[in-house]
Amino acid sequence: MNKEAKTEVKVGVTIFAAVLLFLIVIMWAKNFSFNSDYQTVTVKFPNISGLHIKDNVFVNGVVKGYVDDIKVAGNGVLVKMIFTSPVDLRKDATFSIVMLDLMGGKKVEVTPGISAGKLDLSQVQNGRFLGDISTTMAMMTNVESDLVDIIHETKSAMKSLNELLGENNFSDKLQKTFDEVNSTMLSVREAIDNNKADVSKLIANSSDLSDSLNEFWRKNNGALLNAVKSSASTMASADSLMKRISALIEETKSQKNNAGKFLYDKDFADKLIKALTRLNELTEIVNKQLKNEGLNVKTHIF
Repeated sequence: MNKEAKTEVKVGVTIFAAVLLFLIVIMWAKNFSFNSDYQTVTVKFPNISGLHIKDNVFVNGVVKGYVDDIKVAGNGVLVKMIFTSPVDLRKDATFSIVMLDLMGGKKVEVTPGISAGKLDLSQVQNGRFLGDISTTMAMMTNVESDLVDIIHETKSAMKSLNELLGENNFSDKLQKTFDEVNSTMLSVREAIDNNKADVSKLIANSSDLSDSLNEFWRKNNGALLNAVKSSASTMASADSLMKRISALIEETKSQKNNAGKFLYDKDFADKLIKALTRLNELTEIVNKQLKNEGLNVKTHIF
């Protein structure tokens, strides 16, 4: 092989190596892998706060994939993630955007879950944004006015407390209060000491009374239970009697017995009154005859 041919081979090898290196760099930048066993998951977040394509996706703190695409969808953002190796995701898996470092970088943190069912990767999942320093500062800005008010109120309270403590007779009043409390405690203690015997007697009497009640119940619980049962039987009999009386009153009102007919049947009452009137007249006639000529009996014999 002559010198010119060797030069051409060297140039060809150099170009091939450069192209190969370029392809390797491109594949690394694109996270290209010859392994076709990968997973794709699309998650909808309310806010991604600066998440970028190619940002890492972590599973329990281990890098397992990257962000492949980001699209705004209505009131949220769809983030397409690719796992370069299989991940066992369950139905209770969670997807969260968290702060990567203090410089403001973001990452997606995935918790695989522990439920029995597997996650349907064809469905859009829901994720959450856990916030970062910028969102925390924004929240602090929102409550800034409230913090200022709280500081002013705290200063005012401290000023009032200093004025109260700075009064000339405040210490005297405080000392007097402590003396009165101490005197009250001494009086209570003295009263307890003076009546210790009475208190002990009262406790002993209470114990004796409790023992007596227990003994009474032990001896008479059977009789008391029988009395309760008898009372229940008596109440049942009284209830039955009341039902019978109610039925009798109802029969009387509906004129199903003689009392009802007498009280509520107008014709029956009139007939009874007429019969009593005739009986009264007959009695008067008999009395007159007996006083005068005797009893006259007229009969017709056929």
